[in-house]
Amino acid sequence: MEHGIPAAPVNPHPAAAGRTPLGFGAFVTLSRSRYLMYAQARLQDDRAGQAAVAEALHRTHSRWEVVLRSPSPAQEAWSALRCSVTAARRGRDDLGTASGEDLLHRLLPGPIADIVLLRHRLGLSPEAVATLMGTEVSVVEAGALTAKRLLHAYLSDLREVIPRI
Repeated sequence: MEHGIPAAPVNPHPAAAGRTPLGFGAFVTLSRSRYLMYAQARLQDDRAGQAAVAEALHRTHSRWEVVLRSPSPAQEAWSALRCSVTAARRGRDDLGTASGEDLLHRLLPGPIADIVLLRHRLGLSPEAVATLMGTEVSVVEAGALTAKRLLHAYLSDLREVIPRI
């Protein structure tokens, strides 16, 4: 176990058995704490958040060379994290939904909900959110504006149904 990541069950490069691929340790050092913040915020459980992050990093570790060849390695790793967190939510009966999504992620498209969570609940800068998610700052800013517009529309629709809200 290196950098808190369990060894991959199948090593695609037997010659490198037991070694962390080049750059993966640095990636974990830069990303793990923010991954944990995100996972724990969505799961509302520290231990479940740690398990989801460990699973996502394990998946990323096992595909590291493929991830590095992708147009956005950070985006690939972020996708693995979102999948792990969503699966963890889906597997917990006490969260009140079988969809694997919290209210924010049910109301907004996934990437936009992530932007709102990272920016407004966890207090990350647009630059930090863009780096973490593997996207551009302009995408983060546009996502935040879209979220505001969509949430305002939902509230307006609700006011039509229940006028005194």
